[in-house]
Amino acid sequence: MEMTKSEIAKLSRLGREMHSKLGRKGMFEEVKKHEKSLEEGRITNGVGYPIIGIEKFLGYYDSSMNIAYNPSISLTTDFSRAEAFCQYLRNGKDEVVLDGASSDKYMKRMEKALDFFKRENRISGSFRFYITRKKRYKDAKGLGESASVASAASEALVKCVYGEEASKDRRLVSMYARLVSGSGTRSSSGGISMWLSYPGIKSGQCYAEQLNEKQNDINLFAIPEKSKIETIGAHDAAKRSDFYKPWVFGKLSRFLDEIEFAGIDQLLQAAENDTFRLDAVLMSGGMFVHNDRSLQRIKKFMDFKETDDRVFMSADTGPSLVFLSRNAKSLNSLKKFLGDEALEGAVPKASTSSEKLKMPKEAESFFK
Repeated sequence: MEMTKSEIAKLSRLGREMHSKLGRKGMFEEVKKHEKSLEEGRITNGVGYPIIGIEKFLGYYDSSMNIAYNPSISLTTDFSRAEAFCQYLRNGKDEVVLDGASSDKYMKRMEKALDFFKRENRISGSFRFYITRKKRYKDAKGLGESASVASAASEALVKCVYGEEASKDRRLVSMYARLVSGSGTRSSSGGISMWLSYPGIKSGQCYAEQLNEKQNDINLFAIPEKSKIETIGAHDAAKRSDFYKPWVFGKLSRFLDEIEFAGIDQLLQAAENDTFRLDAVLMSGGMFVHNDRSLQRIKKFMDFKETDDRVFMSADTGPSLVFLSRNAKSLNSLKKFLGDEALEGAVPKASTSSEKLKMPKEAESFFK
């Protein structure tokens, strides 16, 4: 169900109130301007990691600028990693190669992002991207790959246009990652991150910031599952749901408590709670993201949790499930109880903008 004008106005007011409180802590200020240092033919790189949602989001208020109706929180994982290489040319056309093949899906996303980026920065010419995903699994849906691609591409682009030093400004990288994928904002800031978004927010303030939490306390594993569901379809399904509006407004009523007072366990419980809310929203909007195997795992998890409530579960728009705990022993017991082959994970350290990547031979050929 589409938001009414009065509902949008209320979301905007609640968002501004939250923004004001966070602003007093020095968060979510306008992104600083950087001087351009374009160089014909130079190739730069970037790295991005996937995310799993804590407070999740679906549905854009402004899909042209990827501004969401509500803020969101997530956690980066190392289940995969995206590496991007970017080259600027004074002539030619923009091009994206993903995992060795031209990608229409990402080309459409990149075209939208690059058109805005070039207009805003008064740049003519073209950008060519060679992006690889290094996955620790064969195939899966719901493990945040698009966020890692957006983040890696944004970092490479920022380096290409503004130079290496500018890519240390994670607000800048996060803001431009948003134009490719909203979730890319939180991949760019890393760890446990919050993306501030609401109707009427300025683009230059709509990015993610890392929250001061001890992410290295978190143990996690995933059970990857394939699916043909596309996240873009989930955005539409969510907005058809009768539960969509209460879901969005509920987040704004919880958010300040979660970011100011919640510890790790409370945030992990919030991820689990919002997983079930998300399922209800999608199901009532005509989309079911689980399969028989993921449903059986959820049931077994809930049985286990009756005897040990130190474990938590999160899932986004796919049947892949992620299990988390600060207690490694409890998580290991859960893994044995589920009986499936698990993919061990960790919260990666934030990628440093100075990290040098070895360019694949295929990428060298592409840029030549």
